[in-house]
Amino acid sequence: MEKIVSTINEIVWNPGLVALLILAGLTFSVMTRFVQVRKFSTMLRSLFSKKEDGKASDKDTSTGADGNSIVVGIAQDLDSSLDPYSITAAGTREVLFNVYEGLVKADHTGAYQAACASDYDLSDDGLTYTFTLRDNVVFHNGKTMTAEDVLYRFETCAAKTVDASLSAALSDVAVASPDPKTVTVTLPAPNPNFIAFAAYVYIVPADATGLETNPIGTGPFKFVSR
Repeated sequence: MEKIVSTINEIVWNPGLVALLILAGLTFSVMTRFVQVRKFSTMLRSLFSKKEDGKASDKDTSTGADGNSIVVGIAQDLDSSLDPYSITAAGTREVLFNVYEGLVKADHTGAYQAACASDYDLSDDGLTYTFTLRDNVVFHNGKTMTAEDVLYRFETCAAKTVDASLSAALSDVAVASPDPKTVTVTLPAPNPNFIAFAAYVYIVPADATGLETNPIGTGPFKFVSR
């Protein structure tokens, strides 16, 4: 018994041996995690290689049969109306963001980039925005966008939008088209946030009807059905 106690005391009071035991324990823990990670990595590679080989499960609905579509779930139903100026639910706005576009559009960083317009300038006094319309912008119904569509939609949005702040921002602006490629928007006073509001003036054909059930825009995705 005394010999055992003496051996234990030697271990406890031997810093080098204690450090060696700790290092051995850490090494075992790291190796165990490494093996777990390797197993997980192997499982992922196996999963993706099966999909690349066209052997994905029949229950996999993330991509369409032709490989050109994607299924995305959202947490809420779409609004009953899909009219661009009647959107209230965030989920509906997220979906229709890909269908409708304004003269400008926010990118993934939140910066505003040209969309239906190819570029824009702001006058030195901060009152007049001059938008140059992009060439050959085509609506989902096959019609080409014109300056008349833009003018009409600025007026319609100001009158119909359910967004009070957007309505206020558009209420006293003067919109004009000095030529077929240009639209000017003149404000009563400088508004550093105006370009953000302009992004929500979605441009749709001036003669479009039934937007509540059949939205028509210029975005990367075309509405088919709900």
